[in-house]
Amino acid sequence: MTRDHVPDRSGTALLPRTAPHPEGAISPLTKPESAGYDYDVVISGAGLAGSAAAVLLARRGVRVALLERRSDPEAYKLPDKKRLPAFREDLEGSFLEFVRALPEAPPIDSAERVTKIIGTVNYPLHSRKPTAPGVAFVGDAALTGDPLWGVGCGWALQSAQWLAEAIASAATGRGDLDRSLGVYARRHRRRLRGHQYLAADFAKARPFNPLKRLMYSAAARDESVARHMYLFASRLIGPLRFLNPVVLARATAVNIKHRGAAVPLAHLSRTGS
Repeated sequence: MTRDHVPDRSGTALLPRTAPHPEGAISPLTKPESAGYDYDVVISGAGLAGSAAAVLLARRGVRVALLERRSDPEAYKLPDKKRLPAFREDLEGSFLEFVRALPEAPPIDSAERVTKIIGTVNYPLHSRKPTAPGVAFVGDAALTGDPLWGVGCGWALQSAQWLAEAIASAATGRGDLDRSLGVYARRHRRRLRGHQYLAADFAKARPFNPLKRLMYSAAARDESVARHMYLFASRLIGPLRFLNPVVLARATAVNIKHRGAAVPLAHLSRTGS
């Protein structure tokens, strides 16, 4: 099982199959009273990733138990740090004020609060190996993404899909579970590790390195490089494709051309004055 992470809190434990899989077995998602049922997979955490994994696996004929320690939904907000003084002075008041100011805000004052409001100043970025023997992690249990990029929900759903595709057959006794977990782990690392590395690097608020300055400045000056930047920022391509030699050469040429055009203009400006 896994430690919980806010907001997704989804981890998946894969259990060995001990009995024949009955034809047309109903997912435990619709039979919560069947505590003694023989499941293929047990999922800890009914967050976005955990729930998605449960549905996708059940659709593939896997008998799933979905466990959740909470019975009520939760919400969270991520304001910037200019609100930090009010946040520290009155946590609950600043939360209510923030929600009231939202466009088409929900009626927060008439809502029933069922848990206390918990605040934190920093949101750490954690990464785990996607699998261990008999266990796989999805969503925030495997990797917590920086909220600035707005990719956490997408990564949660993607990791649930990758897991279901990789282990559904093995979980029902039609394949090797360890090999299937390896397939999931490799795909998870290949698709997300590079993006997570760059997001964590940005979170340190360090000055841009020469490679970043090269690409960002060229994207501001050239439509082709800008489209390439869009594909990367939208997570449609990974870092290796984003920084391939052809694109780096074009970005360099764009910046050299821009500097060459800027020098005569600056010279004319000085002579004209």
